[in-house]
Amino acid sequence: LFSENVPMVFNKQTFNIGGTSASTPMLAGVISLVNEKRFEKGKNAVGFINRALYHFMSNHSSGNQYPMFIDVYKGYSNTNQNCVGFAPTIGWEPVCGWGLPYFPGLVEFFVSLP
Repeated sequence: LFSENVPMVFNKQTFNIGGTSASTPMLAGVISLVNEKRFEKGKNAVGFINRALYHFMSNHSSGNQYPMFIDVYKGYSNTNQNCVGFAPTIGWEPVCGWGLPYFPGLVEFFVSLP
């Protein structure tokens, strides 16, 4: 998923948007595809995903059997001169959390749940 320069059409005009306004709807689409895979296995929708993700990730910070995120450890979060921001590091940090969602790993993890 990406969150910068995402094309959006409004009133027949295309604009580029960014941030969570762009990435959140994309992640919602990914989770709907995860649900589709669960339905194919006769399971219910995942519902509120945070509890399952935080529980799993807090117990499997390294050597994770389900690669659900691609770690982002380069770049910066300061977007202007008045903002100190954070530097991304290996593992969880305030800039990217666990990283970019990785669809095959998310599907494998959520389909493995009851």
